[in-house]
Amino acid sequence: MRLDFGVSYVTGAPVTTHLLHYLPNTLYLAAVSLLLTVLLSLPLGVAGAVWKNRWPDHLTRALAYIGVSTPSFWLGFVLILVFSVKLGWLPSMGIGGWRHVLLPALSVVLMSMCINMRLIRGSMLEQMHSRPVLYARIRGVLPGRILGGHVLRNSLIPVVTALGMHIGEILGGAVVAEVVFSWPGVGRYAVSAIMNRDFPVMQCFILMMT
Repeated sequence: MRLDFGVSYVTGAPVTTHLLHYLPNTLYLAAVSLLLTVLLSLPLGVAGAVWKNRWPDHLTRALAYIGVSTPSFWLGFVLILVFSVKLGWLPSMGIGGWRHVLLPALSVVLMSMCINMRLIRGSMLEQMHSRPVLYARIRGVLPGRILGGHVLRNSLIPVVTALGMHIGEILGGAVVAEVVFSWPGVGRYAVSAIMNRDFPVMQCFILMMT
């Protein structure tokens, strides 16, 4: 009740002090990942609905199947191999500018992006056959206005609701990404506590994440 989780067995400092020090880095990674989830899933989901059963739809469905089946830690290693080792475009570890957060965020975001993309596609296809859309077509409303003003706007209602679920997924995935990319966040600190059998830190981390 007093939020006093004791002191770390390793450092002797209060556990809460350490976790509050690392927490902003984890929240920063989660916020960028959530932003990428929305920015990437929205156009892909719209493309899959507009061009149903055509090559954009087949491409997005294949991406969705691959995305939900790919472990985030394996994807992290692949991203490091391609963009850091082979191409040398992005740093592979640590925290710094916007270039440091891209690879960890992409490794976290894939599953949530694919789920959100399929949700947008399904919701838009349902809205396309609704009565308001049919009446708008009968009135001669332009197709672009129907798509943006009726179909897409109404389709975003379940998507916004699902964002809460994605926040939990992203925070859970951030633990793995922080270890792979040496990101100084709460997850990496908790993993080091597990290795050192630092039970006060582990207890505080589990309670906070729950």
